Amino acid sequence: MMARIRGIEAHAKSKAHQALFITITAPSRMHPRHQAGHANPRHDGTTPRQAQTYLHGVWRNAMRSAGHQGLMAYGLRTVEPHHDGCPHWHVLLFTRPGDSEPLLHTLRTYAMADSATEPGAAQHRFTVEHIDPSKGS
Repeated sequence: MMARIRGIEAHAKSKAHQALFITITAPSRMHPRHQAGHANPRHDGTTPRQAQTYLHGVWRNAMRSAGHQGLMAYGLRTVEPHHDGCPHWHVLLFTRPGDSEPLLHTLRTYAMADSATEPGAAQHRFTVEHIDPSKGS
């Protein structure tokens, strides 16, 4: 995986593309347990596989919308389980500098479409770290 990341990164650098590290997680109703380990009373019975399908749908719809807007992105994603087995996605994404903000807006819109007002959603559902090449890769 590290060799693949290095190759993608080398291509991105040659094109002066911007690197973003994005984390997307499912709404809290899909998590059977809270961070402290006790049961989540809002859990709706969603299984980890169903949560993964949900996240895939969010990504697919957001990227379809981005494509219609003429936005370009490429990269690599990994899926990692939370403490309760519910998956979240880490995405290393590269894009043209002018595409990054509209792309992030589109991704955030789709990630927040379900249960946007639940406690903690704004802080945890969709996070972005802009990778500064002067600090490393």
